[in-house]
Amino acid sequence: MCQPTPSAAAGSKTILVVDDDELVRRVLMRMLGRAGYQARGANSAAAARRVLASSPIDLVVLDLGLPDASGASVLAELRTQPHGRLIPVIVVSGDASVAHRVELLTAGASDFLVKPVDRHEFVARVGLLLESHSPEFGAELSAGADHSTHFAVRRIIDHDAFHPVYQPIVDLRDGDVVALEALTRFDNQVAPDVQFAEARRVGLGVELEVATLAAAIRGVGPLPSGVALSLNASVALVLDGALPAVLAELGPTQPIVLELTEHDRVESYPEVEAALTALGPNVSLAIDDAGSGYASLAHVLALRPRYVKVDRAWVHRIDLDPTLQTLLHGVCRFVEQLGGTVIAEGVETEGERQTVLDLGATLGQGFLLGRPTTRSTDTSMALAASAPGRC
Repeated sequence: MCQPTPSAAAGSKTILVVDDDELVRRVLMRMLGRAGYQARGANSAAAARRVLASSPIDLVVLDLGLPDASGASVLAELRTQPHGRLIPVIVVSGDASVAHRVELLTAGASDFLVKPVDRHEFVARVGLLLESHSPEFGAELSAGADHSTHFAVRRIIDHDAFHPVYQPIVDLRDGDVVALEALTRFDNQVAPDVQFAEARRVGLGVELEVATLAAAIRGVGPLPSGVALSLNASVALVLDGALPAVLAELGPTQPIVLELTEHDRVESYPEVEAALTALGPNVSLAIDDAGSGYASLAHVLALRPRYVKVDRAWVHRIDLDPTLQTLLHGVCRFVEQLGGTVIAEGVETEGERQTVLDLGATLGQGFLLGRPTTRSTDTSMALAASAPGRC
């Protein structure tokens, strides 16, 4: 039989073949190479993650039976990543049942092939998927894709397809819970940052924020005196004017920490300051993810927040990294001189807790101190045992 004719377009495409069977993997890679594609291989989920993180991949061929994780879990993880949501994935499986195919296609597979794979069908399906994901084809579909995304986000808002969880912020000196941060989990399992970004892209960002904040306020219940509720808000929401009505549900005496999450450049800091001041004296400002993007020194210098949250990347293994220690110490001194307090995120070990405390971060958040949870008995007991907070 004749071989598929390699093309220049095919040569510019890189395909990752994930299969722990070395013979199958090599055969599939050889088929792709003869068709003019650049093929890379991975024999496990961990190896696939490394390849996807280190180089651009145009399409993934994914076996379901991997030694360290199921192919289905790899697919689900890929679909939650911003860079992986649009990568075509052909799932290869020995199960030919319709129910199995429907399950995987619903989970995010772009196509499905049953073992043993016919090489002509395999190369043809690869070519069709790559063509359908080309920039030219994507431009034709962009309007329709935006419409579909708008509809999906609208359904999330209208059907409350999300729920709040709450993670404590703790005084590292004595273990007191001083605040609960409200976080959102979406029923579709899409990562919150991805879901909010999609909502902003189709003009529903503020509306989705308002809906999730309202749910968080309804769900938190009464808090002990002095314990603050920490809420995430974008600059767009602050400037929109919808926040006063949302926060009014908590009453004028409930301490609130408003965490600015927007990483984009702020056009007018005086306008943002005026909007924040209008929220009342019970609302304190925190800058989230200090050290990343525009949300770092520019926001801190211009807005003089009461709290500065240091990203977990600065905290992970800080007890073993003198460079991170120097960085955090400098930030703590800087924030202290501005009259603020540093909150260290991602505290997961006792060594990290003691180190960030020694460097000047008196408040912390992380799995060591409390995992995100609904208002469960454990959370209520921890709050009841806590001394009055300092937020």
